[in-house]
Amino acid sequence: MSDMKRWLQGLDLEKYCDAFASQDIDLEVAPDLTEQDLEKLGLSLGHRRKFMAAAAKLRQAAAASPAAAAVARQQVERRQVTVVFTDLVGSTALAGELDPEDLNRLLEQYRAACASVITRYDGHVAQYLGDGVLAYFGYPRAQEHAAERAVRAGLEVVREIGRLQRPGGQALQARVGIATGLVAAGEMTVSGDIREQTVVGETPNLAARLQALADPATVVVAPATHRLTADLFDFADAGKHLIKGLAQPVPVWKVLGERAAESRFAATRSALAGPIVARERESAFLLDAWQRAARGNGHIVLVSGEAGMGKSRLVEALEEQLRGESHRLLRCQCSPYHSNSALFPFKQLLRRTAGIAPDAQAEENLRRIEAMLARFNRWSRPALLLLADLLEVPAADSLSPMEMTPAQRKAETLAILEDFLLAPMEGEPVLLLLEDAHWSDPTTQSLVERLLQRIDTERVLALITQRPEFKTTWASHPQATVIHCKPLGREQCADAAPAAGSSRRSRRRLPAPAND
Repeated sequence: MSDMKRWLQGLDLEKYCDAFASQDIDLEVAPDLTEQDLEKLGLSLGHRRKFMAAAAKLRQAAAASPAAAAVARQQVERRQVTVVFTDLVGSTALAGELDPEDLNRLLEQYRAACASVITRYDGHVAQYLGDGVLAYFGYPRAQEHAAERAVRAGLEVVREIGRLQRPGGQALQARVGIATGLVAAGEMTVSGDIREQTVVGETPNLAARLQALADPATVVVAPATHRLTADLFDFADAGKHLIKGLAQPVPVWKVLGERAAESRFAATRSALAGPIVARERESAFLLDAWQRAARGNGHIVLVSGEAGMGKSRLVEALEEQLRGESHRLLRCQCSPYHSNSALFPFKQLLRRTAGIAPDAQAEENLRRIEAMLARFNRWSRPALLLLADLLEVPAADSLSPMEMTPAQRKAETLAILEDFLLAPMEGEPVLLLLEDAHWSDPTTQSLVERLLQRIDTERVLALITQRPEFKTTWASHPQATVIHCKPLGREQCADAAPAAGSSRRSRRRLPAPAND
């Protein structure tokens, strides 16, 4: 592949490769082309602007180091990348309605909102293409769960853009297309410090085509992205569509939202879980701790281990043992995407417990919060308003600064949550699971510290999974015990092999030693 063709592909202008080749235009000539030259070659106005901006970088490089910039070079590697393409709905109409300066300010807000969300999920904003935003997940930095991050980012971009307003007060809307696949990824070196990170292949083109199929304020994904995230999100089949450049119709799915799973383990692996092996001592300790807690000697067990050591499977095994017993199960899941969101795992738990529905009227959701508070004898007007605020449910009434200072609001909110978590509904002991505490926020950590102060007299066993690098003072408390999930030895792995074979025969895989 010629350097000129590779450069054009990086700009998404590969359809003009033949036109440039027919006129013997290479990267040495490209910086000197005028807009009239480009128009004669058949480039549209938008593509001429894109070409001229990129050519300006070549000229800058040539001025700095003519020899180094004679030819753009690119080091390419094959990578699986998830590409997100975001488009602003109705941008052409906006351009005709708004003053250019107003339009520019609006586009700046739109791009800033997209970039903020994409960066929050560790994506990379590759290009701004007019009102389009192109982003990569899994490149230039490899990352876990790139497709999941991309879908979460797409959903949040749609929400964030919906909060922006044009001068007349109407809400803006975005549409998002997401595709995952193998690409040729690399850093295009123009000269010196002037570099561009690009991916070339079918995937970025597919993402761009998909967003054009999306309804306003929706996210659509290609087959590979759907396959990688089907356990985490709810989808609606959007049918098969003919995509320009592809021979066969492509199945498309619309993302409806995050699936209501109580834990990441349950969402992705529990259905495939086989028997737990080589953790007999740890399992026996957890069962004994539960039996003591059920008699009123509450305890917190910290299950620590590296990713893949079986922490979640160990906790899940105890929950399986207790399914025949009467108990109250409370499962909270920390998230790497919400480590700065105060009390995120407990807010999710409260929403599930109260039955808060995003599409329900605020009055209905308030009644559900009120009913939940009444079930554990904690109802009061301040408690109702504090939980409504925590769960982002609008309320006609509010607490004034004279009634409660910010510090008092925080302390009372934690006290309400503390009572909620420790309350033995109808006399049932409580099994509280807090998973992946290494992603917890400081306020969640404060709540755990409060639980430690009174759990010894409660009928509660709290199991907290965490990675070794997560440092707190919890383990030093007399009502806390640490279990370390260490790698299995050779003999233990040999013992696990027959169970693994049995799981394969039953189309189930063995996650016990290998899951988090």
